[in-house]
Amino acid sequence: MISSLLRFVHRRWPPFEQLTDHERARLIADIALVALSLPLAVIGLAVLAVVSDPAMMRSQWPAALLILALGVSLMRIGFFQTIGTRAGEYSFASATLLPVLAFSALLLFGPNTVWLLLALETLFYLPRLRRAQTTPQYWTLARNWLYNVWGIVLTMLLALLVYRLAGGVIPLPNLSWQATWPAILAVVVFLACQMACLYLLMAIQARSLAVFSLPETPHRRWLTLRFFLITQISACFGIMAAALYSQNGVWAFLFFMLGVHLVSLLARRLSKAAMLSQQHSREVTQLERLGRAIIAAPPGAFNLPQLLGEYIPAMFRYRQIEIRLLSGQTLLRLPESQAAPSEVVWEWLAAHGVYQDISARQTPPWDSRPARNRIVLCPILSNDDGQPLGGICLVQETNVFEDLAADLQPSSQTLAAQIASALHSVEAYQRDLQHQMVAQELAMAGQIQATFLPTSLPSLPGWQLAAALQPARETSGDFYDAFPLPNGKLGLLVADVSDKGMGAALVMALARTLLRTYAYEYHGRPDYVLRVANRRILADTQSGLFVSVFYGVIDPYAGAMTYANAGHNPPYLLRNHGSADTERLKRTGMVLGVMDGGEWEAVTVPVEPGDTLVIYSDGVSDALSETDEFFGEERLRDVVERHRSASAEGMVTAIVQAQRSFVGRGPWFDDATLMVLKRD
Repeated sequence: MISSLLRFVHRRWPPFEQLTDHERARLIADIALVALSLPLAVIGLAVLAVVSDPAMMRSQWPAALLILALGVSLMRIGFFQTIGTRAGEYSFASATLLPVLAFSALLLFGPNTVWLLLALETLFYLPRLRRAQTTPQYWTLARNWLYNVWGIVLTMLLALLVYRLAGGVIPLPNLSWQATWPAILAVVVFLACQMACLYLLMAIQARSLAVFSLPETPHRRWLTLRFFLITQISACFGIMAAALYSQNGVWAFLFFMLGVHLVSLLARRLSKAAMLSQQHSREVTQLERLGRAIIAAPPGAFNLPQLLGEYIPAMFRYRQIEIRLLSGQTLLRLPESQAAPSEVVWEWLAAHGVYQDISARQTPPWDSRPARNRIVLCPILSNDDGQPLGGICLVQETNVFEDLAADLQPSSQTLAAQIASALHSVEAYQRDLQHQMVAQELAMAGQIQATFLPTSLPSLPGWQLAAALQPARETSGDFYDAFPLPNGKLGLLVADVSDKGMGAALVMALARTLLRTYAYEYHGRPDYVLRVANRRILADTQSGLFVSVFYGVIDPYAGAMTYANAGHNPPYLLRNHGSADTERLKRTGMVLGVMDGGEWEAVTVPVEPGDTLVIYSDGVSDALSETDEFFGEERLRDVVERHRSASAEGMVTAIVQAQRSFVGRGPWFDDATLMVLKRD
């Protein structure tokens, strides 16, 4: 039967393929039960019509109205239980204390009572059938209605038959053993019939699950049977209610039914509190497990979509759930076969970034049509600026029997915060990796650049030469060089690129290569070396950086230096004769790399025994202290003059120590280069 129905629904209702396997199994089971219930309901109603007493119904119409009113009241305060069968799937079972009223009315008014019970079922289900939002909801309601019709007729008429065969009379006269034992026997038959009908329903549902190769949960079956058995046992108290009506009248009966209502109301509140507590417990447990899994995973190594797929399904009851980033990446979509929520939802979330809980039949702010199911939309906000990174869209099917919308805002916002923190951790880890890679590359660049500097300074008899360089970063825009030239001459070079870091280091490498190359080619013309180097720098680069250069050629035999200064700090030349003056070797042209066609003058100065030449870059004089004060030319000149008698190495050490003492624990803001030449 199930297989035939499955083929029939496949042909007649194309949207069937869009449902999940669990939804299809439930729908097929509902249709099968409707098909089974229709003939049974017709047969039961025919039998009921035969055994009913219309005359008694007409004479007892006030009591009938009272039963109907009490029945409507009891059905509105039913209680329930929810059972989590699997991830995202929950079984809902509802019950009332209507058996107390039904059995008391059966013992008082006979088979006519069954018509009242059928009227109550119709009053309960017809409005819900009209409000059904989906086809599966409609079939679930139709199944329950028809199942209850034939189930009530069958169980009540069999119980009444056993009661009369055991010698019971209508109405029940009193609570004596002779009068009540047939009623107790009837209650036992009623319970047995109810459990048999329920077992039939569950067997059809299990068969439908098997068709789709879905597991059936024996624990769920046992919990459901136990719940209904406990609620149906309340029919025993109907015996007491009937006896009170017979012996003490309608007021005693009403007083008893008031107590039944209070018990039902208490059970309803307890069942709702238990359901909310279970839901909260699931949420907290899964959130805690997810948080531990994220923390335990190595930084940057955890797969967030995989972790969400492992822990989220058991957290909520859902028809559909999607966790998505505004970048377009989907972290989780369940079930995967269903289409994603409309792009309009995510566009609205990106624009507003606020939590929304839209109940069924309420119009969402992003749509003009009422929602068919409950929609919970929670933004995932950035830890840095609070702007939306994405969101959680949860769709819950509305319960057709009870309005049981648990508050999902705390749990969904906590989940969103966990996702945001995980994304922030991944981003921070990637940034750290990038920073480490850049730091390693810069360190390697600094090591390579260090090879551009001379490993040892050339030795010139009768002359001392020392140099030092302090880079502000891993790489430097400053450089110095000292190299032998033809005819026993010595070239001295100190240069400073107008920036620092990697860009300046690249320009520095180019300038050093060009200057050294042209220095060997035009060893007697410092001015010409600067001119051709300037032309090539302008031709080969478009960086916008310029280079200040001091290039001098020492002629040890003539005791003189010919130099050209391209916008560099004027070096100090300390004389050892007469008044011991300190000269400044002026600039003889503009910096390199600014404009083509520049001219540089070559100047020759004598270097006599005992004279000292101090060449430095602006990083020496412009060094900043912790109080943002410059080291300055005056302090530098004072150090130089106080150590004029020191060796070249001693002069470099004195200047470096004075500068470091002045800067203190502050950072170096610029590259600092120093070269000292002293004639013995």
